[in-house]
Amino acid sequence: MAAPAGVTTGPVVVTTPSGMSNGVLYTGAPVLTSLSPSFGPGGSQVVITGVGLLGFTSITFNGTPATDGTANADGTSLTVTAPQPLTTGPVLVTTPNGVSNSLWFTAAPVISSFTPEAGAVGTSVVITGTNFTGTTQVTFGGVSAPSFTVNSSTRLTVTVPSGAVSGPVQVRTPGGTATSATSFQVALPVLTALAPSSGGAFTAVTLTGTAFTGATGVTFNGVATSFFSVSSPTSLVAYAPTGVTSGPVVVTTPAGASNGLLFTATPTITSFSPGSGAVGTTVTVTGTDFTDATQVSFNNVAAPTFTVASATQLTVVVPELATSGRLRVTTGAGTATSPSNFLIPAPLLSTLTPSTGPAGTVVTLTGTGFLGTTSVTFNGLVAPDFTVNAEGTSITVPAPQGVTTGPVVVTTRNGKSNGVLYTGAPTLVSLTPTSGTAGTVVTITGRGLAQATQVTFNGLPAPGFSVNAEGTSVTVAAPEGVTTGPVVVYTANGASNSLPFTLPPTLLSFTPTSGSIGAAVVITGTEFGGPAAWCSTRRQCPLLQSTRARR
Repeated sequence: MAAPAGVTTGPVVVTTPSGMSNGVLYTGAPVLTSLSPSFGPGGSQVVITGVGLLGFTSITFNGTPATDGTANADGTSLTVTAPQPLTTGPVLVTTPNGVSNSLWFTAAPVISSFTPEAGAVGTSVVITGTNFTGTTQVTFGGVSAPSFTVNSSTRLTVTVPSGAVSGPVQVRTPGGTATSATSFQVALPVLTALAPSSGGAFTAVTLTGTAFTGATGVTFNGVATSFFSVSSPTSLVAYAPTGVTSGPVVVTTPAGASNGLLFTATPTITSFSPGSGAVGTTVTVTGTDFTDATQVSFNNVAAPTFTVASATQLTVVVPELATSGRLRVTTGAGTATSPSNFLIPAPLLSTLTPSTGPAGTVVTLTGTGFLGTTSVTFNGLVAPDFTVNAEGTSITVPAPQGVTTGPVVVTTRNGKSNGVLYTGAPTLVSLTPTSGTAGTVVTITGRGLAQATQVTFNGLPAPGFSVNAEGTSVTVAAPEGVTTGPVVVYTANGASNSLPFTLPPTLLSFTPTSGSIGAAVVITGTEFGGPAAWCSTRRQCPLLQSTRARR
């Protein structure tokens, strides 16, 4: 008999009414089963697997013949170099017995040119090359463009993205990444005008020029402003920073820095002495353009009087209600702000008496600078009531409900005090491990654990535990009958916060116990950590899929 049309390599079998014969291999047209890799650039090595590959006469990639190839001894593998130029399409192997089935090979993109070769952010760029179909990313100097248009397999259009820097253009597809041989040059910003061109700190200045899109910074004589907004590629508004001095204004984008234009600042503060002091302290301020000063303030609290000694120096007394902050001098030309803060001392906390106890314990705080206290906190918990003595050296305060072990801190208009430790209810920080079964040894870390009287797991007391000497760690075994829930430590000062301890899931049964792919299976057990789950396919249940694979 004659081999049928389209015959491929495989077994010949004879069938009679009595059944089917054994199969004997017939070598027909080759059969391809896989490519490794199935994507890449021209010149890359590809392994073709299949049957009937001995005696191959040609290997083509989308019609382009490969110039080399080596088959293994049993004709099940070919090693070949992908031809150049290379395009995406079918791989075919031809032998004297016919042409194989085809397998798809995705060719890596190639960039041959782009135009224009330079431009600002927002410039439209046309890239030409090959294998652009399926493009997933286009970058300029490593910065991705948020959108682009693939016009054809040989052409795409993209807009230079905000944040782009000069560097190679790259096009990425499932077949690989193409990198341009030359760099795209992102245009530097150019500054042409300032309005106004003089002023003090926080003056709103409109900058005019080109290529401002994506601006990352504006500096006034080298000092960066924290506040600026790009209105358009040719305009932005920047606020002169605190401590501004006369000098060039410069705009920076990812592409680089602009030219500088002069901004004249008036007035300025260069220093003050002393650098700290209480209300009533006389302060000497040094700087420029103090003539005709109309106001001197400490953190925006105006001094009722001051004396201008010269254009570069004035004296002022720290006023009532002043707080730590910038010192400002205002003239008709604007306001100068000091480069650093004038410091009015924060309160200092020395002792607590007593330093331990439950909620409601009356505690006496001693120290200095307590006048004007606005709050007293116990480990961050605000005490609702407190009393300050006339000298500002003592505070009497009941420990608030829910007090836990941690620092006591006093806050006034001039800042927060240091913290002094008060031992209230214990505070838990971590469990190690955070899951397990009955008998699992758990280390609890935290504060105020020294006098622990009980440890519970989801309300179930542990029969025994040990505490380290510093009161920062408890070692305890999870009790029999433990269930998922909070771990809590108790002391004479109250109950700690809770940390979760979980049990591992237990699989009890599943129904049905057999079935075809796509069948719904109900699994029951404990500690699944959420609503019941079901799976209809192995793709939805990767764990069951992998278990089956191991069997």
